[in-house]
Amino acid sequence: DLFLCNTRTPEQNWGDMKACLAGLATAEQRLRDLIARYGFETIRDGIPQVLDYAEQQSRRIISHVPDGVYRFSDFIEADMVGLGLVRINLALTVTGGEFLLDFSGTAPQVRAALNLPSFSRNGHWMLITPLVSWLCTNDPTIAYNAGLTRPFKIKVPAGTLLNPEPGAAYGARYATSHKAGDVVIGALAQAVPFELPATDSGQGSILLVSVPDLVSGGTKVSVIQPIVGGSGGRPSEDGVDGTMVILNFLKNIPTEVFEREMPEILIRHYGLRPDSGGAGRFRGGTGIEIEFETAAAYTTVTSRCMERYIFPPPGRMGGLPGATGYTLSRPAGGGEHDIGKIDVVQMQPGDRLLIGTQGGGGFGDPLDRPAEQVAYDAANGLVSRGVAARNYGVIVDESGKLDAAASLARRQKLRSERGERPLPAFSFGPARDRHHRLWTDEIYDSIEAAVQGLPAVARQLRYQQISAEVERLFEAKTPVTAAMIADLTRALERASERRFRQ
Repeated sequence: DLFLCNTRTPEQNWGDMKACLAGLATAEQRLRDLIARYGFETIRDGIPQVLDYAEQQSRRIISHVPDGVYRFSDFIEADMVGLGLVRINLALTVTGGEFLLDFSGTAPQVRAALNLPSFSRNGHWMLITPLVSWLCTNDPTIAYNAGLTRPFKIKVPAGTLLNPEPGAAYGARYATSHKAGDVVIGALAQAVPFELPATDSGQGSILLVSVPDLVSGGTKVSVIQPIVGGSGGRPSEDGVDGTMVILNFLKNIPTEVFEREMPEILIRHYGLRPDSGGAGRFRGGTGIEIEFETAAAYTTVTSRCMERYIFPPPGRMGGLPGATGYTLSRPAGGGEHDIGKIDVVQMQPGDRLLIGTQGGGGFGDPLDRPAEQVAYDAANGLVSRGVAARNYGVIVDESGKLDAAASLARRQKLRSERGERPLPAFSFGPARDRHHRLWTDEIYDSIEAAVQGLPAVARQLRYQQISAEVERLFEAKTPVTAAMIADLTRALERASERRFRQ
């Protein structure tokens, strides 16, 4: 009862709890069966051998990765809680069959439910999930147990986003874990560029709705849909449309079933989002679009962990980034408003909400994608004629027929305009490129160094103060250096001391 009283959907959660208990009971029975068959000593001695075997297989795969240090960073978009961009930074060191994941330079823990308590523990599952997937992709027969993670060493400074001090808020750990996974993939992809996909949509939200129950006097709550975007383009295949590989267990809810259970909500549109997948030799998976209308007063819609509304999922090896997400409010009285990421939205009868999720980044040169595949995508509504011409150099007429001669000429023109410059390993998109021209790694590292050694709360506050001052200088077109950040830090310290004395 303690668990059920602390959840909004006790009946569904009770089913989940019973499923977990049933799984444990099944595992216990199978272990007893093994002991009965082979004897206790054999099973006891065999367990460490199985773990050792998995470790050997893991190290064998890692040994093919060139030694070196590979760096990558990305950002949690914490604008909804007033924190702006929260940096996750990684230096991946590969040495003789072992990985060191050093997250030094990651932002301090935040006063929001985005912190991930890894405790800097080696092989922490919320930080190394992409690495385990990479191992299993390299060898589908690999022994799947904890021994796989032994070569993965982790270093996360205390008091940071990925290793907060006790008392920090945790709630929405998935958003942080997934973005940390993007950073891990981005670093490893520099060492083995053709073994990993482009970045996926980065969003795995559950869209919930509640309406007053006029029969019971209570409240009805239901999931409208999982709000997931597309997978990244792969080295030899397109990304998966409408879902991410890591969240393929989230199944869509049939519209007819939902509308029967929640007749107050009408699904107006649900499908794949055109032009959202990043262009590439292998196209990024498309996002989804869903529009719904309420007939009930006091309708409440909630969602968490919405990401990549500011920076799109990067493309790789010449592929272009996917589209960012959007949310449009369409009130009953008319008009349309882009409201960005949502947390809680109140709706009244006749109001509509339209959500479009991100597409995955593309992989490889879009001009190398067979023109017939581009025409197929255009004919099936995944790519518009304009994007086909602009990004792929493929001309499709209004009937959907490929114009091979015009496409050949268009591609030759695009290649000539591009010249001989090499294709980028990562394509981040204009928004992040603009950000990086100002907020360089040196700037971020200088701010991180300036707040080291402070208590957690003071570190968060000082980090935000310095960042705000740096942003003000950028807006004034003033160049910022590491020395200026040191001066800013000293000025803030003096101001704080004066306030304390007063």
